[in-house]
Amino acid sequence: MIIQSAVLDDNTVCFLHFEAIEIYNATGEISSSFVYCILQALEVAQKCYGEDSKELIPIYQCLARAESGQGDASSHERATKLFLQAHEITKLR
Repeated sequence: MIIQSAVLDDNTVCFLHFEAIEIYNATGEISSSFVYCILQALEVAQKCYGEDSKELIPIYQCLARAESGQGDASSHERATKLFLQAHEITKLR
């Protein structure tokens, strides 16, 4: 899983993606800590870039992959919704 950090303003770099990678590499699985880091990255990116910014696309995709890896029907449904959110943003561009 490739996750990139995002520049959030002139002086700040979001390292939440990097932290998520560290967690994933240490455990080899999608843990609650991993999902927490990605959700925090989404929240920060939404505040900095706006709700329909293209910078949110890789975050939504990452969350969707994490959800789809859970294996149950409700997680699959959440993953589909996240992929659709990313897709909607691309349609706006």
